[in-house]
Amino acid sequence: MPFEEMEKYIQDVQQAKEKYKDQISIYLGIEQDVLGKRFEKNDPFDYIIGSVHFVKAGEEYLAVDQSQEVTHKIVDYYGDFLSYAQSYYEEVKKIAYRSDVDIVGHIDLLTKFN
Repeated sequence: MPFEEMEKYIQDVQQAKEKYKDQISIYLGIEQDVLGKRFEKNDPFDYIIGSVHFVKAGEEYLAVDQSQEVTHKIVDYYGDFLSYAQSYYEEVKKIAYRSDVDIVGHIDLLTKFN
């Protein structure tokens, strides 16, 4: 979600939370990439999903879920898929140890174009 739309998202969820409070529990969550802006719990989020969407390949960061061509470029950089996966999961481990993250997101994302 573009950062400019964040306030509207928060307002929409909070309005739904109030409107349906007697019928359903609604929680306000956000997904943050390991490279992106870091949010704090209660900022006003009930939970934070931490995810890895990029890996470093040389001097650039490449999106692991962009396309088959980009995935091939990443695998070529690392030499094989196993080395790529090891690098990816090193980043996932960093997220798992962060105190501001409640849920580790889509840990299988690197397989999207494999």
